[in-house]
Amino acid sequence: MMLLVYVALPLRAVSQESIEHSRVFSRFIQLSVPGRSLPVPTTMTQDQQGFLWLGTQHGLYRYDGTDLQEFRANPGQSGSLSAGWVSALASDPQGWLWVGTRYGGLNRFDPVTESFVRFELPGPEDVSSAEISALVFDQSQQLWITSYGAGLFKWQHEQLQPVTLPTIYSELAVKFINSLFIDTSGGQWLAIGEAPLRTYGQQRGGALYRANEQSDWQEVGFASDAPVRASVSKINQSLDGTVWAATYGQGLYLFDTEQQIFQLARQPEPLKQALLSDLHFDAEGGLWLTSYSADHRGGLWHRDQQGNWVHYPFQAEFSEGLARADLLALFQDQQGILWTVSQGGFRGLSRFARAIRTLPNGQTGSGLLAAPNVLGIDAVAENSIWLANREGGVAHFDPQTAILKYWLLPDGPEQPTLVQAVHQDNDGTLYVGTDRGLYRLVPATSEWQNISLYPAAEPFVRLLYRDRQQNLWIGTRGHGLFRLAPDRTQLEHYRRADGREQIRFEDINNVTEDYLGAIWIGSTDQGVARYQPETGEVEYWLQHAGSQHGLQLNGIQLMLEDQSQRLWIRAGNINHLVLRDPDQPALVRGFKPYLTLDDYDTALQQAPFFRLLYRLHWLEEQQTYLELNEMHGMQSSTWIGAWDILGTTIYRGGARGFDYFDINKLPKRVALNQVQLTALSLFNQPVRAGSALLPQTLANLEQLVLTYDQDMFSIRFASPEYKQAQQIQYRYQLKGFDRDWIQTSAQSPVATYTRLPPGDYLFKVAARLPDGQWTTDTELSVRVLPPWWLTWWFKLILFLLLLLTVMVVLRWRLQREYQLRRKLELLVEKRTAQLAEQNQALELSYQRLQQTQQQLITQEKMASLGGLVAGVAHEINTPLGICVTATSHLQNEQAQLAEAAANRTMLQSQFNRFMQQLSDGLKILQVNTQRAADLVNSFKQVSVDQSHDSYREFELCQYLNDVLLSLRSRLKQQHCELTFDCPQPIIMYSDPGAIAQVVTNLVMNALIHGLDGHPAPKIRLLVEDTASEVLIHFSDNGKGMTDEELKQLFDPFFTTKRNQGGSGLGAHIVYNLVTVRLHGTISVSSQPMQGLHYLLRLTKQVT
Repeated sequence: MMLLVYVALPLRAVSQESIEHSRVFSRFIQLSVPGRSLPVPTTMTQDQQGFLWLGTQHGLYRYDGTDLQEFRANPGQSGSLSAGWVSALASDPQGWLWVGTRYGGLNRFDPVTESFVRFELPGPEDVSSAEISALVFDQSQQLWITSYGAGLFKWQHEQLQPVTLPTIYSELAVKFINSLFIDTSGGQWLAIGEAPLRTYGQQRGGALYRANEQSDWQEVGFASDAPVRASVSKINQSLDGTVWAATYGQGLYLFDTEQQIFQLARQPEPLKQALLSDLHFDAEGGLWLTSYSADHRGGLWHRDQQGNWVHYPFQAEFSEGLARADLLALFQDQQGILWTVSQGGFRGLSRFARAIRTLPNGQTGSGLLAAPNVLGIDAVAENSIWLANREGGVAHFDPQTAILKYWLLPDGPEQPTLVQAVHQDNDGTLYVGTDRGLYRLVPATSEWQNISLYPAAEPFVRLLYRDRQQNLWIGTRGHGLFRLAPDRTQLEHYRRADGREQIRFEDINNVTEDYLGAIWIGSTDQGVARYQPETGEVEYWLQHAGSQHGLQLNGIQLMLEDQSQRLWIRAGNINHLVLRDPDQPALVRGFKPYLTLDDYDTALQQAPFFRLLYRLHWLEEQQTYLELNEMHGMQSSTWIGAWDILGTTIYRGGARGFDYFDINKLPKRVALNQVQLTALSLFNQPVRAGSALLPQTLANLEQLVLTYDQDMFSIRFASPEYKQAQQIQYRYQLKGFDRDWIQTSAQSPVATYTRLPPGDYLFKVAARLPDGQWTTDTELSVRVLPPWWLTWWFKLILFLLLLLTVMVVLRWRLQREYQLRRKLELLVEKRTAQLAEQNQALELSYQRLQQTQQQLITQEKMASLGGLVAGVAHEINTPLGICVTATSHLQNEQAQLAEAAANRTMLQSQFNRFMQQLSDGLKILQVNTQRAADLVNSFKQVSVDQSHDSYREFELCQYLNDVLLSLRSRLKQQHCELTFDCPQPIIMYSDPGAIAQVVTNLVMNALIHGLDGHPAPKIRLLVEDTASEVLIHFSDNGKGMTDEELKQLFDPFFTTKRNQGGSGLGAHIVYNLVTVRLHGTISVSSQPMQGLHYLLRLTKQVT
């Protein structure tokens, strides 16, 4: 007896007893690309980046969720696939993809260069017709290759090495291997025999085993009553260590460690003769089988850890299910999607779809719905679900046994044509809402009994709802709301009647009862109402232009109160939360609409039933919502009111049957793969990896280098995703060019750039689910080379040439400048000599001009001094004349007295009179000589001041008196009246001579030019004292001056009497003395015939 050395495999109780199974339907993902078609599939795998590799009978394809890339076979071209029929695929940890073919040997695909290397199967005999059936890596990453027709090989030292198989089993087709399985202890199992699309001839199938490479192969027997030995298609091991074998036509087996043989496992009867093609265990320990049988035994089978069997059959009417019944293989990807391979294509069952089951419609007798639309659901119990199947009547479904029964609508012209709602009372009575009223259906007899609601015309019943008081509420289209009392005999119609307003709605969509006992009614287009059964009070909320309550639309689709007693309303595809007063819950404050993702809050997160009725699933880890659709196994289109909830299970009707699922079994996590750079296009033409521009794939390229004229390129990217690929959002940025991230959708996962300036850039891209967390950035360095005229070496050459040119130009300019400078120096010397001569002449002229000016000023001073002398002489003449007269008189008197004395005739009286006259005369002489002396002193001081420039301290008023005294005679000549007003002594430290010169010139100018010929000339001199200045006002009543004359008054040599001897320097000298010598200012104003008015501002203390 054969003994197998096998450890860690527990003993299993084996029985050939058949067990029951349930038939279920779920929606599968159809792997397809719009506008592309795939050849007949054969196998598939997934690489480390997450891409799916699809083997077909006509080439290899890579799928990223949105796009397919084809790798065609071309035996005559190096680097391409050796044969079109791909029979096996495997990805190793180093990133290589190994490709087994039919008739073409082994290929190794390099993902860096996207090229293939071919390896032929070795052997002493012709193996060109062999097919590589499996590629398997053991725990040490050793690659093993099984073939159908050439035996077993292993990859070692960069070549294929054949493995010797036993020849003692002459009847065993040892070279026709379907698969190799390596168990957890390193033991190797070979599955041998027939399989889909494989025939081995006259030999029989079976299984071989060896404990390790050093052990001998031994055949493993099968305990079977079948006359033919089993062909084994696949061997695998469950989580508990049990080894299972799938056979081609003789059922499922498990290995008995005690008897060292395969025993027939407990399984559904159809499996015992099914052509099992693949065997797989998922992470939860579930067993999955594919069957190549084209009848009821075909399809996908599942066994959970509790031993419960489920069958996913092929149903031609259910296009969203399996593509065919005869399945070739099975593969589970990194996201948990279970892919089936058949000649009808690749179909995937996602983790969501395994939790979400559906009941589609089918042909009569198929056990499926009679019509596709499910408009109403009443979930009575887990094994009792009533369905309103529109024109298909009423159906009863047991999810546990998958048994469906249905009752068609009665025939007749006045009979209903469709069923809209269904409800079963506690006593088992079944009420059915139809387009022609309410009916009571007796399932046992299939009798339809009409319950009259509105005898004139039975209404269209849209919904049936039972509240906690056992009232049956009946919503209709066009006739409002009805209520059947708990005894089901009293009927009340809530419409306006007898002047009493009740429920104004005509079309009722929804009815629900809140935890306070109020009845909420949703209308088709008139908003929502709340009815208080105890008081009959009705409140309405209608959205209109001025409404403030928050309800956005009036079409009510769903009303549901969650476990937290929060009432939710869906209106116009917008979710709303009813806002109650915290202190008075019966008081409704309004509605909170959820218009954007920013409005979504924890309240919505905690309302899973409400969310999932409209396919919104919360992902806690990603902190985002996922909208479920057919790719997840849930139909998108549903009908208002076509739902029910029982426990944690949602029953949801729609246009394609109805779905049911336990919300706790939905996956809570959906992980996105990192974004991969999949393709490069230049001027909208794809660039193949391995070309000069793209020596490696973008994923392996360190830097993408483009020339300046390659100024239009596109980078395509994808996050490998196969169930919600269309919901993925992308963002990308070319750092150094784009200022912000650019967002795009899965419909356009491509970034295009044109006319980039030369430089270095960094391309970054990331993905996320809507409003979820972004994945880690995928980066690619991009360099755009400049044209040759912008390269560094050209710039250097250009710089050197420019530098040389500048140097030559500078040298030429320096020489030219030297010559020019020499020429200019000579010219300058010549001109300098000329200018020296001219300068000498100008200096001589200037000296002469200064001498002339000085002479004129001296003459002016002398003239002024002469006038002063003349005036003083005139003044002195009077006292001297008196003195002469007095002296003459005394001489006469003395002569007479002397004569009398000589004659001795002098009388006493005569002597006394002489003495009196002498005393009077001496007095006259004293007074007049003193006066003359004073005049001389004044003249002396004024004349000294005018003839010398010096600063000293003096009293202004007295000094001006002395100056005016010298001018008195000149004033008398013209009979000019002078008014001098100086109210108080003013002490100044200045140049008194300059002041005397200024006053003298002003007086003389006034007498000569302004007052000449005037009948009553007047001059007024007014002195004002301030803190730091002395203001002298000088004015006359003479002829005055015009504006033009006034502008030239202080110009040198300007005079109005040039023909009468005027020099034109008087006013000019006054201006210079005031502004320069006296550090003051002078201003003048005049009008013709209004005289001149001078204002002098003189500094008291000249520093």
